[in-house]
Amino acid sequence: MNKGDIMKSAIASITAAALTLGTPVSAGPDDITKHLMTEPASLLDLGLVRLQQRLQESQKDGDKYHYSTNFFFETNTIGVFAARALVSETDRSREEAASLCDDKLVQLRLDGGVWPASGELGVGEYSRWSSLFTHIGYTTGSSEVGTESLKGLDKKFQISVIEYFMDGEDTKVLKCVGALLGTGFSEQVLDY
Repeated sequence: MNKGDIMKSAIASITAAALTLGTPVSAGPDDITKHLMTEPASLLDLGLVRLQQRLQESQKDGDKYHYSTNFFFETNTIGVFAARALVSETDRSREEAASLCDDKLVQLRLDGGVWPASGELGVGEYSRWSSLFTHIGYTTGSSEVGTESLKGLDKKFQISVIEYFMDGEDTKVLKCVGALLGTGFSEQVLDY
């Protein structure tokens, strides 16, 4: 080994030591993080994530809605929300906002596999949305219990659409709520 190689080796060793000694010691995850790491996700959790992802991915160019999903323990329902993203687009009447609500509800029901005119499933025994709350691939157990559970799950989906409109000088919120399996919806006007 010549003098140059010894010098390069010494510099590399000193640099490595300096980098190692300057590195803080990691204590690892705290109790909150450990709890989250050990808490298993349920099919309900997974289904809600899959449904929200499906809604976001199915957006067409120019779709001006934000989508979210949630489970409401008190009412035992699954909320599917489509809220208009741009509050500034309020230059419409209440009737126009209600028509937009109806159009969005039709679109979401179709996405779930429900015929808007009848409010019934188009194909199959349960909705496309319920199928997102299942295991992927082969599972053991009674498929009859699974099918009945998924049929029951279809009755839990409540769709809420949020639109905005002008009432004189005031911006108002129109909240339209309808079941996945159904044709109509209720309206509620809220202050913005």
